Amino acid sequence: DAKILVVDDDPMNIFVITELLKQYNLNANSASNGSSAVVAVKKSLEEAKMYKLILLDYSLGDTNGTEVAQTIASLLSYTVQSSRIFAAALLTMT
Repeated sequence: DAKILVVDDDPMNIFVITELLKQYNLNANSASNGSSAVVAVKKSLEEAKMYKLILLDYSLGDTNGTEVAQTIASLLSYTVQSSRIFAAALLTMT
């Protein structure tokens, strides 16, 4: 069972990505900003249920994806296993 974390400040992007993952029988947790993403990763480490993949938006409301990725990478540097972090700028058409 793959654990996936979707991080984006746009609820529509989170919805689209999680629904797409469901089509492949993959379940995902979500975080709407960088701070809650770091909290989610810390919790997953405490529970020994690390995320296998983190889909991270580059442009977040409280910070940017690079800073979040660096923080998460530093948390994961103390573990035997590691998560894959994929950061991208998702564009929303309005």
